[in-house]
Amino acid sequence: METNTKQFAPALFWGIFIFVLCAMPSKNIPSFTWLEIIAPDKWVHAFIFGVFTTFMLAGKDGIRLKIFSFDFYKSLIDNIKQPKNTDVSALFFSKTNLWIAIASGLYGVLMEFYQGYFCVDRSFDWFDALADAVGSFIALWFYAKYLSK
Repeated sequence: METNTKQFAPALFWGIFIFVLCAMPSKNIPSFTWLEIIAPDKWVHAFIFGVFTTFMLAGKDGIRLKIFSFDFYKSLIDNIKQPKNTDVSALFFSKTNLWIAIASGLYGVLMEFYQGYFCVDRSFDWFDALADAVGSFIALWFYAKYLSK
């Protein structure tokens, strides 16, 4: 399989975006105290690492995710309504795909260590790291079910 480095540009830029967010002092991040009941921080962690995993999987498969195109979302909604591939086990349990999701989750753990030891006004949180990993694996399932070729 031949890959083009341009295919991984979205994943690279998203990984840098994650680093910038995680390195930012927490006083610069908006607080939603009334939403603490549903822990929006964990949803944000799951989302950003899910997007990272999706970009990496798409880069590996050479799929251009045109996220700024209406047709992309129309096609995605059509796939959700009537999925073409109901058996996702082959794609989900693919060694490469699993390693991509694991690498994304490990990046989350590393970012937590970075926050805990190198950032001002930030701390390490195992639940954030868990949310990162959960988001990565949910994205792997979603990608296998709805976005892969």
